[in-house]
Amino acid sequence: MQFLSGEFLCRPLIFWPVLLFFCRVLCAPAEGGATNEVDALRQELRQMRQKHQEEIDRLEKRIVELEKYGADRMHLSDEGIEALDDMQRAKEKGEVETYYDRTALEAYRETLPESARKLEDNTSGKLFDYLAKGFEWHSYFRAGYGVNSKGGHMEAFQAPGAPAKYRLGNEQESYFEANFIQKNWNPNDKGPTIRTEFLPAFQTQSGKTWDEENKLVMRQMFASMGNFLESNPSAKVWAGERFYRLPELNLNDFWWYDMSGYGGGLEDIDLGGGRLHIAYIGYSEAASSFWNSNNKNAYNYITQNGRLAKNNLNIRFSDLSAGADKLSAWVNGGYMQGGTTTNTSGASWDYPSQFGIDCGVMHQLKYKNMANQAALQYGYGCNSSLAAGGNNPPDSDNSHACIFRATDMYTHQYTRRFCIEVDGAAQYSHNGADSGADQTWLSMGMRPIYHFHKYIGIELEPGIDYVNNRQYDLSSYLLKITAALRIAPAATQDSRPEFRLFCTYAQWGQDFEGNPAMGGTAFLDRRSGVNMGVQVEHWF
Repeated sequence: MQFLSGEFLCRPLIFWPVLLFFCRVLCAPAEGGATNEVDALRQELRQMRQKHQEEIDRLEKRIVELEKYGADRMHLSDEGIEALDDMQRAKEKGEVETYYDRTALEAYRETLPESARKLEDNTSGKLFDYLAKGFEWHSYFRAGYGVNSKGGHMEAFQAPGAPAKYRLGNEQESYFEANFIQKNWNPNDKGPTIRTEFLPAFQTQSGKTWDEENKLVMRQMFASMGNFLESNPSAKVWAGERFYRLPELNLNDFWWYDMSGYGGGLEDIDLGGGRLHIAYIGYSEAASSFWNSNNKNAYNYITQNGRLAKNNLNIRFSDLSAGADKLSAWVNGGYMQGGTTTNTSGASWDYPSQFGIDCGVMHQLKYKNMANQAALQYGYGCNSSLAAGGNNPPDSDNSHACIFRATDMYTHQYTRRFCIEVDGAAQYSHNGADSGADQTWLSMGMRPIYHFHKYIGIELEPGIDYVNNRQYDLSSYLLKITAALRIAPAATQDSRPEFRLFCTYAQWGQDFEGNPAMGGTAFLDRRSGVNMGVQVEHWF
């Protein structure tokens, strides 16, 4: 037959499957048999799909394992692989918090894809920029050492009854403040502005570097929020512990109005022609002091009402004038709840309840290289302290106490190499008793600075305090003069850091003779003394 010829039989083998297929169709059984065959094919197809899906899943899992553990290890050094193994074991043992090997961290980072590393760098960079943008660290410290002319450790010279002393070459302690500020905590630029401050302080008497009597205290810890009132976006609310005081006299570190304490309030309320600040500030006396019938100079401030506390409502106006000068004014009302304290021997002491008020005004002027700050104050009752705390100990007399105070600070940068600051204070106070209960304090000092080299100069600080205390029948003076070699970045009063080599001479009147406030025990039998030393002072 022609179709069975050798030529036909030699056709490509693909012909035979096609021929068999047609034969199978022609010879197929009835309709029921065809249905069974279709079901079988569908079952076979499902099995193939399942098998393939399992294989795909296995391959994807293997890819993940290779990416995580094996694939990129080929690009690591032996040290890197060993470090990764150490980190993995640390994770398995739950010790990852204590495993900080830098090599391991770097090796781990090398295992990440390049896209992941770029994302990590971008994210961490933005986070750092965000935190750093709002974070500030400001600090002040002074440290050094001095000896007196007898060879002992130096002690400061301060007139009895004077609330301050002239500082240059007259600070025997070391002191440190660190102010941490976060003022960008809210990531919403259009929302409230939030500011947090935390300021611990440390003081040592420069006796030894390991001194368990050193003092660590908290000076500020508060938060404030602004831009929360649409009608007055500059207004801020605050609460916590904070410095709440007006500028000092620099030469004697005299904070002439110091309302620092605990409380809260509103500040920077825009009035159009100035700003309003309203604050409630509380202050309580220390509970550790003790009073007994044999020592009436020591007091226990715990009564049946708890520790003695003073409450202040302070209202202040600032920026009342524009241009070169600024005016501030304030009024403060205070109240102290009295009570009775009793010691273990049965002796008691009554503290009266007291009311007080104080007010003041400050004028600040800046013109070219000159600035002046002048203030007048008056206080009555428990506010005759002109501070957040009251008079100690509170008694029936000082419920009627009063005080007048005037201060002035003048600074002038005459030339690039020469500047001067002059500070002065005058104060009259009365403790409320019928007679012989008033005190007068007068003080004046100056500090001229001259640089004979770009960074090296000399400074001189003469300061005199006069105290007339009728209660204790004291009327005398303290004159303190300090000369210092100075190294600083510039010939200005506020240029810091400042490195000093100083010598201080002090002289006082007869009524102050024998008082340990005059240089400590070294000069009890004298009316003059000398201290010498080295010091650094810095703020930033």
